[in-house]
Amino acid sequence: MKKKVAAILAAAAVFVSAMPLSAAAADTPAPYVESDTTMNFLVEQGKTYTFKMTVHGTHANPNIVMGNGAAFQTREVRKVTENGNDVYYFKVLATGEEGQAAGIYTTLPGQPSVKHAVAAIPYVSTEVGPYDNLNINYTKSYQIGKDIPAGEYVIFPYDTYHIAWAVVTGPNGEDETSRWTHGKDGRAYLTVQDGQTLRLSMAKVIAIQNAVRALPNEEGQLGIGSSNFAVQYKCGFDIAPGTYTVVRDPTYYGEEIGMSSATVYRSSDGYHRLDNQISSEEFWTGTRQITIEDGEYLELCLAYLQLP
Repeated sequence: MKKKVAAILAAAAVFVSAMPLSAAAADTPAPYVESDTTMNFLVEQGKTYTFKMTVHGTHANPNIVMGNGAAFQTREVRKVTENGNDVYYFKVLATGEEGQAAGIYTTLPGQPSVKHAVAAIPYVSTEVGPYDNLNINYTKSYQIGKDIPAGEYVIFPYDTYHIAWAVVTGPNGEDETSRWTHGKDGRAYLTVQDGQTLRLSMAKVIAIQNAVRALPNEEGQLGIGSSNFAVQYKCGFDIAPGTYTVVRDPTYYGEEIGMSSATVYRSSDGYHRLDNQISSEEFWTGTRQITIEDGEYLELCLAYLQLP
């Protein structure tokens, strides 16, 4: 009996030694760096931003760098211990030109670099243009092809209390198109070409490749603008192609009062000429279904998009 037990134990020992890894070893995750900032964002010239980098699974020192030293310079690196993990507070200063951007990267020993986000320096107009016969006088101008490259841009309000205005002026001085938006989550899109001029009032503008996409609220909603100032989204960037429910927002002027209608406007590109309109609809109460395809633009006033 003793010989039989010994034989079984010996066989088990051979089986265990033949296994390439234990289950515990196979489940052990590789060390990694967790950033508190994982989406693109804007930092104005002369202002600072601090990243929080938490190292998991190792106490090895990570290499933390900005990918464009001409745009952002390191100002401070502070190391602390939180919940047993090494935590690095990495402070940078936006020293570059408007429009420049840089990725934030971390590298642990023996591992490839990881890109966490992109910080961009926006084109900015910080003052309200004075009104002249109800017309806006824009406070900042950029010549396309000289001060700012041609391409597509996203417009954000400078703050939550003012309206962001942008107008594109042609080579002969005529206003070719304009955009406006406001509010904490306001945004609009413009495509500009060489020879034009972009004029701004109370706005931040950045190239779309360096912009953050729109984020829904906790209820999965995007939208809600005032009766005059819309919020706009690009399909394929902010939202996926598909069919969505558009809800008339009852909190502005009161749906039951019916003082203002909601509008849903689709266009084919960022130039916003009338000949690029795909569809436009107004409704006073309830909901509408809207189907939007990749590359199209959806503009909402007094309405929000309910995401699935």
